[in-house]
Amino acid sequence: MILICGTSGTGKTELAKRLKEYGFKVIHLPELVIREKLYLNYDEERQYYVIDPQKVIKRIVELERKSSEPLVVE
Repeated sequence: MILICGTSGTGKTELAKRLKEYGFKVIHLPELVIREKLYLNYDEERQYYVIDPQKVIKRIVELERKSSEPLVVE
């Protein structure tokens, strides 16, 4: 599994797209968190979801175990 982290505009998504071309399965973490409700709450002031780290880690590990392709989490 490869985890890609960084601030906005540093090329994380572009790198993930390139890795997908080489057979990696790409998981976009913000989409996963919202879709599967892996958050504690929504911060109205900052306008973002506060993730539940335990739920996120558990779900990513499950996805890695089920995947036949190497995983990239962006």
